[in-house]
Amino acid sequence: MHRKPKNMAVPTTSSPQERVPKEITLNLNLRVNEFGARYGVAEVTVWRWVADGLPYLKLSPRHTRIPVVEADAWVKQRFSRKRNRR
Repeated sequence: MHRKPKNMAVPTTSSPQERVPKEITLNLNLRVNEFGARYGVAEVTVWRWVADGLPYLKLSPRHTRIPVVEADAWVKQRFSRKRNRR
């Protein structure tokens, strides 16, 4: 009996075509790279947003998650404010 080997390759980056659908992730906590893919921005941009107040969960020194519902509200508020300034 031979088993097929499972493809264990995990992509390290996400292209815009691989973004996480918003309707699927409403009650999830995403990794920083997954949250960046959701908005089409780089990980470093997500970390800049964290420094500016984006909510996040620090699970351990090397594991951070972004709570989707709270973060979506933060992004919406932040960018609606910037649009109103112009």
